[in-house]
Amino acid sequence: MSHDFLQPKGWKPAVGYSNGVAAQGRMIFTGGLIGWNGDCEFESDDFLGQAAQALRNVVAVL
Repeated sequence: MSHDFLQPKGWKPAVGYSNGVAAQGRMIFTGGLIGWNGDCEFESDDFLGQAAQALRNVVAVL
């Protein structure tokens, strides 16, 4: 089974996990995508801001 690790350009590398993995076929798995930016810093201290950032992170990996 082949797979490719997905790492958005400019992001600090994940430690102990992968932000994304493209597996066989059309399957992509994401992990560790929380509400911080590519520099691993929180830009917001509220739920909505962090949730929006987490979704932007998913889009960046995909």
